[in-house]
Amino acid sequence: MSARRTGPGAACAALLLTGCAAGGLGPAGEQLGAPAGAPDLEVQTVVDGLSNPWDVALTPGGTALVTERGGRLLAHDAQGTREVAADLDDLFVGSEAGLMGLAVSLEFDRTREFFLCHATRTEDGGPRDVRVTRWRLDGSARAAERTGTVVDGLPISTGRHSGCRLRFAPDGTLRVGTGDAAQGENPQDLGSLGGKTLRLHPDGTVPDDNPFADRPGSAAAVYTLGHRNVHKTRRV
Repeated sequence: MSARRTGPGAACAALLLTGCAAGGLGPAGEQLGAPAGAPDLEVQTVVDGLSNPWDVALTPGGTALVTERGGRLLAHDAQGTREVAADLDDLFVGSEAGLMGLAVSLEFDRTREFFLCHATRTEDGGPRDVRVTRWRLDGSARAAERTGTVVDGLPISTGRHSGCRLRFAPDGTLRVGTGDAAQGENPQDLGSLGGKTLRLHPDGTVPDDNPFADRPGSAAAVYTLGHRNVHKTRRV
């Protein structure tokens, strides 16, 4: 499942879904080599043939769950790659929005829960909001049941700048990185959940020690503000 690492100081394993070349492209489009002192890295393709893959997370048993922006949820393990049946009939897909962030519960062995961040649509098919939902994966990793909503009402416009990264912190809280919905005033507006990172308990309640926990309404969930479109968070 994981790629092998060689060389001193190698810090991360690649469970990535396509191959890649060392280095990047220079100003004229030329191929650049690896930076001096960079560790050697052997890349192994685990899953290919994906369409707009957005996030990947491992269960404690080693099953890789993968989201595609267009709405597919996939599982990969020793039995191969398969689509997980999940009711996402309310999914809105447009511009940068769709099925996005993914996080596996810290108590997955007991609960089999995981979390998705995705855009939803109105009855006429237009964008409604971005939200985080809670799911339970069956024992064969072939179907998942939606069991609740953690937070909804994250702003959306055309789908541009929809976020949405999910990560669990060591204290057990769920961090949600949101986009500003391409509305420049949202990141500094505590009345909007756009352009923020949120800190929530997995059941959607707000920790008492959040920096704005005493504020009314959705502001209590805000952990940091002033962001444009949070696509990456780090577990610290």
